[in-house]
Amino acid sequence: MISIIRCRSVEKRQLASIKKNDASARHFVRRNSNLNRSEGKKLDKVLVIGGYGNFGSIICKRLKQTVKETRDFLPKETHLKVLVAGRSPEKGKEMASQLNESRVAGLEYLPWKLDVEALNLRENIEESGAGIVIHTLGPFERKVRGEGTGFEVAEVCSSLGIHYLDLADSTSFVTEFEGCKQLDELAKKNGSVCISGVSTVPGISSAVMDEMMKDYEEIHSVRQSISPGFKTDSRGVATIKSVFSYCGKPFNIWRG
Repeated sequence: MISIIRCRSVEKRQLASIKKNDASARHFVRRNSNLNRSEGKKLDKVLVIGGYGNFGSIICKRLKQTVKETRDFLPKETHLKVLVAGRSPEKGKEMASQLNESRVAGLEYLPWKLDVEALNLRENIEESGAGIVIHTLGPFERKVRGEGTGFEVAEVCSSLGIHYLDLADSTSFVTEFEGCKQLDELAKKNGSVCISGVSTVPGISSAVMDEMMKDYEEIHSVRQSISPGFKTDSRGVATIKSVFSYCGKPFNIWRG
């Protein structure tokens, strides 16, 4: 749920000015983004960590639909490989086989064994040859081998010049990720993009806010909440662990 309070509407003249400036800002971001400095980088491999899990499998399936819908606009020689990664080679192989049953031209799914807590994490990701890593394996707050920053996967990716996204929705994790200077410097140095929180909150919620801001001059506060849908398909262990991690912690009750 997202609700906006104490907003002031904008006159048409002001709105036109805001939209114009907004468009210019977006153009600047696109033009200067590290995503546009990917010359020489191989982006034909996508590594989905937790690819056979609840959210990872959805992303793998959606990638298939996206390639299918955009195939006519891609170069004929395009061949995208999606690595379904996780600790269980058997589960990865099973998911890859299911997705390869109805083939889409220029797309192939392959299993890949990867443990984010293993000592050979860097070597494993580098060996995969991936240009993009999508990390779906929560809870993201955990420390690798009980120590470290908790951003090990992102740090490995940024040091190798690999673009990184994760589905973290933990406020503490995402805010600490944003403020991590070491990670920021690594990403800038190696021309990679590292984005945390590409989830319902704050990813989708921020995108909704970004769109709604076009219609307002000022937004003073935003309230949002998220709840897992337990009436849908079975939840994964990671989702349950993430929910239970909030047990015993204070929270606000909204009424009305």
